[in-house]
Amino acid sequence: MMKKFTYCLIIGILSLNHAMAAEIHNQNITERRFELPSLVTVEQAARSYQWHMARLEKWNRMEGANRLGECLARGHRRKCIFIPPLPVNTGSRQFTTGWSPISDSPGYQLAIERYQKLAKENIPVNCHSEGSDLERCDVYVNASQEKNQIETIARCRVKVLKGITGAYDSCKPIAILTNDESWVSVYVEKRATPLGDGNATMGRRDFDLGIIGPSNLSYKQAFGALRTALTTPPLALTLDDQTRSITGLINSRYSSIIPGWRETLTFRIDVFSPQYNKLAYLAKRQENTFSMDIEISTAMYLNPQNSPKRSDWRLPTIDQEQRYLDLLKLRIKKELEGLCNKSIWQRNILFCDVQEDVEIPNHMNTMPSTDILKTFSPSSIEKSTQQINPADVKNRAAD
Repeated sequence: MMKKFTYCLIIGILSLNHAMAAEIHNQNITERRFELPSLVTVEQAARSYQWHMARLEKWNRMEGANRLGECLARGHRRKCIFIPPLPVNTGSRQFTTGWSPISDSPGYQLAIERYQKLAKENIPVNCHSEGSDLERCDVYVNASQEKNQIETIARCRVKVLKGITGAYDSCKPIAILTNDESWVSVYVEKRATPLGDGNATMGRRDFDLGIIGPSNLSYKQAFGALRTALTTPPLALTLDDQTRSITGLINSRYSSIIPGWRETLTFRIDVFSPQYNKLAYLAKRQENTFSMDIEISTAMYLNPQNSPKRSDWRLPTIDQEQRYLDLLKLRIKKELEGLCNKSIWQRNILFCDVQEDVEIPNHMNTMPSTDILKTFSPSSIEKSTQQINPADVKNRAAD
């Protein structure tokens, strides 16, 4: 009997959803589109919802499901599943997410209207300080594909430094809008143990480097070399320095690295001193040595039009991304080597004025051998450091 009731409930909800979806879908959100690593289809959202409803039926028979307030009152170690209407996904890592049709609750339509407004504005919100001038914020984007009639809204994370917005990362779809049916991202259960908030490396570490040098080589010197690597052309990023990290970003700049494109970049370098880094045991094999472990993470968006009026922002291809990473490695390599009289690289570890007769961990990658810095002419470097004039953007948009 319960199974039949659940099936009828799903069919009824989907019928109502069809009528409500057409009205919401007709509201254009923004012409500015951002590509996502992956999208959620309507079919995937529907399967997610049906799976949760079937799971809910089984859970009810076993011990009873909970609403959000009841579930939270039981404490963090209690895992529980939610009953419709399911709570809207607000970005907390304490809950497992799924999908629900908007007809499940009037609150879902209000949530989607809010998402549409925020995606149209496309400005950072819900910001939290990560330093004197650096903030981590949410931003809502139009992730729709031009080739189909499905609108997708996503929520991303972004670094904002001195009013400059970096590249978006950790983007996740939160609403799918079509003429036939619309879906909103929701919480389906509370985790028994909440996930961490993610480390400062924006969820992905692109590569590691390490340096082992004499005792007179200081943390301050190495940190300064890393700053120089990010601030000199063709990268020329705006920086925020923390005690153990450097964040550099640039927004909507003409690119000399990928000619004919514009770039929005966020690069982060995290450093670990001897008592914390993975190279400490190597350094201990030699007397009076200094060591530093370096982790680099990036977020990038590129625009192929090279015009402020155009608003399609794409993730880099594998080749484009590798070009940026190789350049970043070589800029860091050059600046770190400048600290040494004699420098020898073994895999991704620089031995600076010390013997290199130690075994290197297998996880360390190989430094690029081609000096792609030579491919950048002085004129292109100069062009890459010029920010787009906001007034010019407004004038072109009016064309």
